[in-house]
Amino acid sequence: MALREICRDLWIADHDQKIPMGFTVPARMTVVRLGDGELWLYSPGPIDDRMAEEIQSLGPVRYLVAPNRFHHLHLPAATARFPEADVLGAPGLAEKRKDIAFTGTLGVASAWGAELQPIPIDGMPSFNEVAFCHRPSGTLLVADLLFNLQQDLGWLASLYFRLTGVSRRVAMSRIIRLSIRDRAACAASCLRLLQCPFDRLIPCHGDVVEEGAKPQVEAALGWIFKELETPPEPTPAGAVPEV
Repeated sequence: MALREICRDLWIADHDQKIPMGFTVPARMTVVRLGDGELWLYSPGPIDDRMAEEIQSLGPVRYLVAPNRFHHLHLPAATARFPEADVLGAPGLAEKRKDIAFTGTLGVASAWGAELQPIPIDGMPSFNEVAFCHRPSGTLLVADLLFNLQQDLGWLASLYFRLTGVSRRVAMSRIIRLSIRDRAACAASCLRLLQCPFDRLIPCHGDVVEEGAKPQVEAALGWIFKELETPPEPTPAGAVPEV
């Protein structure tokens, strides 16, 4: 695993994550350098000595962010690597992982809100995901809200992801759909997400969409807006939001 620069002040590091079904799924950590030079790590992955050196060459690690109740497996090792960093988890994660000393809970407000706008996804308490829009680069960061699995993952994984509706496209998994307990609240959160200024999508699982991401995200979330009185207007393909 090595860092790959996406654009100014934004890097990713990919790894394979084994899941209970008996196969691996591609997973991703995103590293953001804030305006003050400090680093913000979204969904930390496995970090060995070489990766730690790469990260620290970019700046001091100030924040470790666990964006939902499932993206926490590598967090204890990350906190050991970067003991001075604030550890922030999705709502409910601190109760699930009492072994981790969380500094705070992700919400609508943050010290870095001018650069990284948090978008809590309400209505799905088993996940409690918090997506982020990196405003300087027009990039949307999601954990499990959306997948974009384009590559061949082997017959078992491919079958599973076809059955859950996330194969070869930007899509919300049927597993995520089934976790929604308040569709109106979830739809309102997704609408707030779509109002953010992004053109790039970086999911934790699947390929990065370098440009033209918003229409694809709108298509992936469109089914839920039947719960809203006023659905969002579609974004023209190729439209670039102001950032």
